[in-house]
Amino acid sequence: MRERWRLSAPSRGGLLGATLATATLGAVWWWAPASPTHEPVRLVQPGAAAASPLTDAQTWRDGLQSATQALVRRPDVAPVSSALTERPDYVSMWEWVALKTTAAQHADPDRELVRMVNVLRLSKQVDLVEGVTPASLATRQQAARAVLADLPAQVRRGDLAEVDAQQLRARCLALIGARPTP
Repeated sequence: MRERWRLSAPSRGGLLGATLATATLGAVWWWAPASPTHEPVRLVQPGAAAASPLTDAQTWRDGLQSATQALVRRPDVAPVSSALTERPDYVSMWEWVALKTTAAQHADPDRELVRMVNVLRLSKQVDLVEGVTPASLATRQQAARAVLADLPAQVRRGDLAEVDAQQLRARCLALIGARPTP
């Protein structure tokens, strides 16, 4: 004989309990205040000191421009090879805070900070090479030579794909006037 499964009707006690729970929750929601009755938390007290350098927009822009100009003055700056104890001049305060915060989450924060600073340096040098950052032709050519010297290490570390490195190499060589070799 084949058994048939069927759902039994809910008991009166279960249905009454569910109805009362729903009604109670509805009443609490209906009469609860729409806005909090406590004062909002203030992050800065009235009369407190001026904004920090990391929150002032003008300071932020000035810091980025100063870091960019530092690389324009020295476009062939070498990669960092040892642990950093202070911020390089081509890294703005904002970038430094972001890099240090991110590096702190890795197993070897010092090594990761050096790697990320080198990636940022290369990125800024590429901006010089490609003319994103305004600079003289001689400055752009110096940056191109520095990028060419650093490309193999960037590829070896996995910070730059081989195909991207080849394209960047061709652009650098074109800028300095040499012909790329196959």
